[in-house]
Amino acid sequence: MSTPRKRTTSMELEDIPVHLLTFPRIDYSLAPNAPPPSSNLTGRRDLALGEGARYASRTWATALRTGKRELIDHRCFTLAVLDKVIEFHCARRWWEYEYSKLKAPRPRRIWPNCLTVPQWCQMNESFIPIAYGLAVGAYPDISFFANPHALLPPPLDIVVPILTPLTHWLHLPGDSRSDYRHKRRPPINVMDALGPFYWPPVEETKVVPAR
Repeated sequence: MSTPRKRTTSMELEDIPVHLLTFPRIDYSLAPNAPPPSSNLTGRRDLALGEGARYASRTWATALRTGKRELIDHRCFTLAVLDKVIEFHCARRWWEYEYSKLKAPRPRRIWPNCLTVPQWCQMNESFIPIAYGLAVGAYPDISFFANPHALLPPPLDIVVPILTPLTHWLHLPGDSRSDYRHKRRPPINVMDALGPFYWPPVEETKVVPAR
């Protein structure tokens, strides 16, 4: 008698839709980190993380275009991986939105059905090594740039503990049926995590009134 497979929400590379396997992220047609319809994200941690991650992906693209491989330092590499994780979440949210409008019998699910926060966390954390693998595969070859100052990619066991607490703040209402309260999430310092890739939310920008 065969043992039934344990139900899991963890994802593997082959589970990800093919159109999402490019690196760095270039498609921002979906809201940076919002379910449909997109809402005002001003002042939220997930917005700041999304903007910093997008900046890192753009820096990566600039390095490819200009040959300045040294632009992809360890922080840039790690945050570009985060941007890919965010894209996976965006794609899942829009897929769930469209899937919910279908009538039975529905087609086979592409993304896991996360009923609980632990199920969502399992799926979320499985995104990191997938995105990391895409980043390593797309990392510019040293012989192409011939730059002795360029860095090798940071190892996965360094990237995972950095990104895991950050990605827990990507959870939005509707990502799981149960709520993921802020006080239950790991504490993070967004400015320290993003460093030079930090972009202050609009509400933090001081506007000097005209005289």
